[in-house]
Amino acid sequence: MLGLRGFRKRAAFVACAAVGAVLLAAGEAGTQQAPGRVSRLWSGESIELSTHYWINQACFSSLRKVVAVELTSGPPEIALSLAHKPEGVIPTRATCKNQSVPGSMVVAKAGAVSQAWKGKIEYDVVLDIVYGKESYGDRERVSVARSIELHPKRVLELEAGKSVSLSTHYWVYGDCRNRILKLVGIELHAGPPEVKLSLIESPKGLIALEFGCTEPTLTAAVLAQIGSVAQARSDKVEYFVLLDIEGFGIRKSALITRHLELHP
Repeated sequence: MLGLRGFRKRAAFVACAAVGAVLLAAGEAGTQQAPGRVSRLWSGESIELSTHYWINQACFSSLRKVVAVELTSGPPEIALSLAHKPEGVIPTRATCKNQSVPGSMVVAKAGAVSQAWKGKIEYDVVLDIVYGKESYGDRERVSVARSIELHPKRVLELEAGKSVSLSTHYWVYGDCRNRILKLVGIELHAGPPEVKLSLIESPKGLIALEFGCTEPTLTAAVLAQIGSVAQARSDKVEYFVLLDIEGFGIRKSALITRHLELHP
């Protein structure tokens, strides 16, 4: 277990990463982060950084609303926003398994990145909380830190009739055990008609080095199949990945963007 940051109320706050791997938080109130975990972000792309909710020991939500996210330290190329989840989020506590509660995710988007940058960003999440039968309300401000790598826009060179991997996805806890039950599919947001996407299980799998894992875990890969291309041009494809996760149900990734150079 990792250290917890305490808060003054007897409630259970959890912040966890939602893409690639899960970071568990335990205790009545706190945030747990994995040592060495780095979120990589390319110019024009977005990733989910953390999930926020507020529950008591009986898994009952005291959250009215996640009000705001404020970047307190970090490069100007990063913009943070909240993605409110109408369907709710699944708490990581074992006693709340498969029980959806109100919550939101913090999403980071990179603007124009001219050169690579690596460091830590810090942000505050403001939550509107209600307590007890008297409906006494209060606002809690939770501080979160994440290690980030920023990179200039990446462009994939694609030739007609060829296939290429666009992204890979895995989901493990600190014990390095795979939690993906099923590869559900891809939700295409935008893209050229010549590019067809598919979600497959990677034959080799990846090793979650940021968690100290030493063996490959089940890894989902998004493949792009390129059809006939009349003339070379620049384009992009945007999509979501859907995975069925043990204890969480079907989870949808943040919007993934890949910039393409299409060639006949």
